[in-house]
Amino acid sequence: TYVKKLQEIYIRDFGIWIDYAMPSYVSILANQCPVGVDELCSHGTCQNSKQYYNPATGFGYFAEIQNYHHTNISNIAAHLPQPAVSSGELSMLFLGHYNCSESCDHTTTATIGYTKYGLCYDRAGVSVITNWGTMLNEQRTAIHEFDHFFFAEDHYDQGGALSSEEMNEKYQTDAYDENCLHGESRNEAFVLNTLAICDGCRATIIENRNRFN
Repeated sequence: TYVKKLQEIYIRDFGIWIDYAMPSYVSILANQCPVGVDELCSHGTCQNSKQYYNPATGFGYFAEIQNYHHTNISNIAAHLPQPAVSSGELSMLFLGHYNCSESCDHTTTATIGYTKYGLCYDRAGVSVITNWGTMLNEQRTAIHEFDHFFFAEDHYDQGGALSSEEMNEKYQTDAYDENCLHGESRNEAFVLNTLAICDGCRATIIENRNRFN
């Protein structure tokens, strides 16, 4: 399973033991809403989505999240129960479907700008992994998002992330490499098959490995 592979990598490479439990099925708003799952709606549960935004943790992130479709990955994450992060508890939700993302136009039809394959609210301890359709990609995404719990930074030069070269300039190092789960070549066969993590990301995870102790 994805989590077993994650557990194997973290104890081998970082000395971090991941204890996990596989909970039962989680029902999200898309399963409960009386309106079509790809449409906006105004019934109470959705309109009250603002309450899930916590400025202190960034959990939910979007104060106006009720304007997002039920299948929006950020909306899904914001409605998950918050884990007890201070006690070392984290939550990862594996979706059985694709999702729309913050680039979606959020009108009454599900126009999808692009599918966001994973999301992590590092300080809130919540991550969501979407359905890629292939085990290798879902495994890669699970590890990528879990790295963010230890503050590993993306450096793939998209969506506001710096490039590997820019990260090296920022931190005055040569440790960041494009051949990394967080780098520009994250979709290339070499990275997918080896689940490569560059020295820069590795150092960040090691630096923060006692975060949940």
